[in-house]
Amino acid sequence: MALPNKAISLSSVSSVLPSSVDKLKNPSPRAQMNFGVSRNSSVKAVQSPAVESDTGKWVRQRRPQNVNGDFFVDHTCIDCDTCRWMAPQVFTRVGEMSAVYKQPISSEDRLKALQALLSCPTSSIRTEVPPPDILEAQKTFPVPVDEKKLPGVYHCGYHSEKSYGAASYLIIRPEGNILIDR
Repeated sequence: MALPNKAISLSSVSSVLPSSVDKLKNPSPRAQMNFGVSRNSSVKAVQSPAVESDTGKWVRQRRPQNVNGDFFVDHTCIDCDTCRWMAPQVFTRVGEMSAVYKQPISSEDRLKALQALLSCPTSSIRTEVPPPDILEAQKTFPVPVDEKKLPGVYHCGYHSEKSYGAASYLIIRPEGNILIDR
């Protein structure tokens, strides 16, 4: 069934839907660097040596700004803000990049941290050991944005480095669903 093209204004919900538009217009110098990091939706656990590998590729390094514990952000972060709005109780901004300032303790905080790990456009969020609950976190997508204020609007996750971490959304409507992707 073909749906008619309709223009949709999201300005009325801009306070609820995070946006990367401002960062696309004025990206930080760190965001303009291209590390050639590929998107891989597999479990992101790594040993963290501090030197380059024999292949010449960057080895994922745990940033010293992270607190000790399982979750960490590595040096390939482009400061897109994805993890900070998805799990503000775990991630913060330190030195033009994200860092873990508090390890998740509750199951809800852990789920949000895993969702941020899966959504990170550069796969910069890592864990020291493979998370046994990563598949459960993956199954939670798409995530409702705000069921009371915006029923039927879902955050899809899985942001792209090419769009500087811009978010995609799914809007469920009786006359046809809409996918908003940048």
